[in-house]
Formats: sequence, structure tokens, C-alpha cells
Amino acid sequence: MVWDLGTRAVPHDLRSSLRNWAADCSEAPRAVCELALVHVNTNSIDAAYRWTDLFESWGVLVDDWAAFLRHNA
Repeated sequence: MVWDLGTRAVPHDLRSSLRNWAADCSEAPRAVCELALVHVNTNSIDAAYRWTDLFESWGVLVDDWAAFLRHNA
């Protein structure tokens, strides 16, 4: 499915923007930032011991990102 949103941006641009903003403007740990990008943890040892989904921390990061976008739109 292709959606015409009237912009030349691609999804990776938004993901890249979020990751750079998170690094520069948030206190979120790297794991939370990667989760926000829906990256899969390919380290089998880390994945075996990390049972949390970091949902609360992820929610704070995403809410802060949304506020940033609203304020700078």
C-alpha cells in the first residue's frame, strides 16, 4: 500500500529524526530509543535476560517526541 502524504520524506527520515532527537534532547536510555524505532534485539544473550518491554519508558519518550513535533510544526 502506498500513501501519498504530499511530502518527499520517507519513513526512514522520520525514524532517523526521532533517533537523533532522542540522543540530543532526551534522557532515554539507548534500549528505549531502539525500542521506539521497533528495532529487534539480535543479541541472543541480551534478549534471553531482558524480559521487560520498557513500555512505560517508551511511552514517556514517545509522548515527549509528540510534544516536540507539535511545538515545532
